[in-house]
Amino acid sequence: MGENLPLIEVVDEIGSTNAEMKRRGRGGAPHGAALRARVQTAGRGQRTHVWASPAGGLYLSVLLRPDVSATALPALPVACAMGAMGALREAGCPGARLKWPNDIVLEGRKLCGILTELELEAETAALRYVVVGLGLNVSQTEADFGPEVAPVAVSLAQALGRAPRRAEAAGAVIAA
Repeated sequence: MGENLPLIEVVDEIGSTNAEMKRRGRGGAPHGAALRARVQTAGRGQRTHVWASPAGGLYLSVLLRPDVSATALPALPVACAMGAMGALREAGCPGARLKWPNDIVLEGRKLCGILTELELEAETAALRYVVVGLGLNVSQTEADFGPEVAPVAVSLAQALGRAPRRAEAAGAVIAA
């Protein structure tokens, strides 16, 4: 591993990794700072959607401070989703498909969601930071999701018929 790669801080439980990374972004955290949680109690998706985040998933947010115009950012969620989708296919999930613009589904059920949030400077519209959050269902069972979420969610373990090695799944997605 290179010296300049950021470390990923891991916590057992948090409300939302994205909310925490936004707080850290406002506080001056550096480009590449990353936070992973084993469980999120207030995981979020687009708009007001809730992201069920039980144990067994990969919940990761990364703070970026790219030197680009805010007008270039609409492509970021799609680029992240495409990278994650490619990594999932390499990890043995060839049926993973992009559900525009930032979800990855398998046989019509959500496998992964990506939430991208940013902060602009009000006066100049200069980009302050972007937080990219990824929620990947790794080893959950139908029972882990609960009766409301189970019909619309799937994990890698369910898709592959075996529990994926966490390092295999996490490494593939993070590398993307």
